[in-house]
Amino acid sequence: MAGKGTLRARVDRDGTLRVRRLQPSLEATMHFSGLARFANPAAVAAAAILVSACASLILREPLNATLSSFAPAELGVFEQRYDIRMRLQNPNDADLAFDGATLNLEINGKAFANGVSAEKGVVPRFGETVISFSAVSGLGGILRQVGDYQSGARQGFSYRITGRLHGSGPGGTPFESAGEFKLAPGNF
Repeated sequence: MAGKGTLRARVDRDGTLRVRRLQPSLEATMHFSGLARFANPAAVAAAAILVSACASLILREPLNATLSSFAPAELGVFEQRYDIRMRLQNPNDADLAFDGATLNLEINGKAFANGVSAEKGVVPRFGETVISFSAVSGLGGILRQVGDYQSGARQGFSYRITGRLHGSGPGGTPFESAGEFKLAPGNF
């Protein structure tokens, strides 16, 4: 039995190169009009690897992300630190290993905080995991948001989090979450 990502390639008598990736299931077919009978085996193997690599990039669905928690960790005059937890769900038929993650938080359409996580792990196939981030914002971000709210320009906060799992392929795997909080006047 073959392991994850194992390729099987064969050339039919009519010159068709058939490549099959065993996990996740994928079959790609190329026709070389009889040329494959005379092709170098190394070239056939290289073509099989190329087809498999391209297909694995195309078949990946984006991660589902939700904000699990957001709590102040350290509030200073010039810098504020937050503990952010994100729940990531993998809708794909393959585990997604990661070795660190980054995120950017926008509030009301303005950059607010940046975060990092050194966690290593796996988002299992058709499963989920929660990743903890340490995020930092500056005094300017807080003052802009408080000023908008107190002037009556805002009745709540909208947020958008974009991030990336690193070590999970070329350029990493992106995720995104957005939402809105309504606040009653006088609660800020």
